[in-house]
Amino acid sequence: MNKRFFIGLLGLFAGLGCGGGGADDQAVLAPAAKALVYTDPSSTGWRLIKDSSSTATRVVLNLVGPAGLKARGVSFTLQADAKTIAFGKFDGAYLKDEGVFVLAQAPDEPKLLAGGVKGDALMAGAFQKDRNEGAKAVDAPLFQVALELKAGGAASAGSVIPLKVQKAMLLPEDISTPSKLALQPITLELGKLVAQ
Repeated sequence: MNKRFFIGLLGLFAGLGCGGGGADDQAVLAPAAKALVYTDPSSTGWRLIKDSSSTATRVVLNLVGPAGLKARGVSFTLQADAKTIAFGKFDGAYLKDEGVFVLAQAPDEPKLLAGGVKGDALMAGAFQKDRNEGAKAVDAPLFQVALELKAGGAASAGSVIPLKVQKAMLLPEDISTPSKLALQPITLELGKLVAQ
């Protein structure tokens, strides 16, 4: 009887050992991400859409507004995961003007075009200074920003990288009175960013 009990006990331990080992063997870590894939939002309002100059590890985004709207400037603050994403530069600046807004009346005049990074947020904006300059249609790319995959970052292949607009503001077409000079909030739509 003691012999049978001992054999049964060995079988129980063997079963427990096999079960535990099987669970550990099935745990597989996802490989590190080597590229970024951005899918444009379906919205036709204010949105950030992928530019053709993007590469596997650098997504260049165009700020585009809705058809039929004119404005004198726009700004936004974009938040991204700092462990995974770095905000890229264009010749040393965090945004690239696309020439829609008239930012200065002379080549050597300072422009109201600015971009900066604080923590995990990018602040970017472009505004016309001259009130006599007419408002511009915003349904073409206004300026660009860039998202870059950090080498050795925390992203794993297949993971969705969260993006968030903290604030987006518009300087409207009509600035005929002081009360109309105030910036107006807008909704800026983002696409989906996935690490691969």
